[in-house]
This record gives sequence, C-alpha cells and structure tokens, in this order.
Amino acid sequence: MLKDKNIECMKKIIFFILLLVLLFAIWFVTNDRKSEFSCPGKTDGTVCYADLCNKGFWGIFKNQKCVMLGQCLKSECVSYEKYKESRQELVKNDYLEIMIPKDGSWNYQESGKGVLDLKKEGYVLHIDPSAAQASGVEGGRFSEIAQGTAADLVLKMHPAEPCGSLERISINDKLDMTSYYMSPENVGQDFCNTPKDGGTHWYFSFAATRKSGYFGDLSIFGVDGEPGIRQFVVTVTYEASEIDKLPLKDSPQRLLIMREVKDMLKTLKFK
Repeated sequence: MLKDKNIECMKKIIFFILLLVLLFAIWFVTNDRKSEFSCPGKTDGTVCYADLCNKGFWGIFKNQKCVMLGQCLKSECVSYEKYKESRQELVKNDYLEIMIPKDGSWNYQESGKGVLDLKKEGYVLHIDPSAAQASGVEGGRFSEIAQGTAADLVLKMHPAEPCGSLERISINDKLDMTSYYMSPENVGQDFCNTPKDGGTHWYFSFAATRKSGYFGDLSIFGVDGEPGIRQFVVTVTYEASEIDKLPLKDSPQRLLIMREVKDMLKTLKFK
C-alpha cells in the first residue's frame, strides 16, 4: 500500500517537473529576449527571430519557423537592418543619392536638375532636389506640390488646401511624412470629390523637414543649394484615373509600398 502511494507520488512529481520544463520551453521561445523583426516582403505580421539562429534545438526551431511562415531569412542569421542593407543599391546624381531595393522592383528615371522619379506597381516617389515655390506663402501651397498628381482626382480645383484627413509620421531626425486620405465621412467638404465605394482611400503623401511647410529645407541637410533655391520636394502618389481606384488606406500592398518608401527616404541625402 505504502509502495503504491510512493509510486503515485513519484508520478505526480515527474508530471510536475515535465510541466515546468514545458512551460520553460514555451517561455524560452516567446520571451522578450528574442530579436524580432518583420519579414521583408510580408505584410501579414509574420516575424523572424535572429538571436538564436543555429544555436541548438530552439534556434533551429525558430529559424525553421521563420522560413516556413515568412520565407525571408532561410539560413541567414542577421538583424533586419543588416538584411535590408545587403539588398539595397545606390542611386545618385549630382544633386542627391538614395538607396533603393536591389531586387529591381522600383524603376527610376531622371529629369531636369537631378529630379528622380521612382515607380513601382503604380506608386510614384518623386524627389525634386532643387524645387522653387511660386507663391509667396511661407512653406508654399499644397497645390504647388500636388497639382498634376492623384490629388487632382480629389480636389475639384487648384489652388486649394488638402481634402480629407491626414496622418503624420517621422522618417528620421530630418524628415516627417504627411499622408492624406479621403472617405465618405468627408462629404461635407464642398471643394473635394469623395469615393463612392464607401472606403477610405489614400491619395497623396509628402515628406519635408519639420516646420518647413510643403517644401523641405536643404540647409537641414547641410546643403546651400543653387542661388535663390534652398528647397526640395518629396511626394508619393498613385497613377489612377478614378478616385475609387486609388489605394485603400489599409491595403496590404499600400502598407508594404509605404514601408519601402520610408526605408528609402531614411537614406536620402542631398548634395
């Protein structure tokens, strides 16, 4: 009888120990010590873990999890920043330089005085390193940078101020990006066209130095610019023929494109 009780007690102890081991294993896989970052090219929240790659069973497990879910690092064990840098190429002219993805997904062409247009899947990143505003308004007018883009589908006339709602994010210590969206909720704005499909559509973004208006200040980059020209323009827009064909605000494709734009603009330098 006593022997049976001892056996039953040992079973409980073993079960308890195994439970602790299992809990520790779960904690080890999911704890905050891991180096976590989004898989390049994925917009579904997939993440990869780099700090335990090729370090024993759990490292192999984590690395394989990354490969199976994200197909992003395979056997490499690097941080996202290093992964990104290894897959960028330098584009430069006499006025600027910028790093773009090396995979060829962004096509680019130059015009004028160092003007650079980068295009991918209908999205256009436009960089003018020697822009001059026509208005006497400090910081310029919205129409000066937006006319001739998808903003024309939203604004009924120029000059005009932006329609709809906006969001502003920081690119780095020099640049902020402001994005504009239009939805049926903005129907009260008489000078604006609104989508008919009920969605919230993105139609325009621009990046500029802080508190400089719609035009960026070259002096923040330590550049004097040409005589009388100390400004630049950076815009992001989309090639569309109708307002309802503009990208939806939460479209996975748009979110991925804007992430790539942000990564590129972090590397932007003027000369």
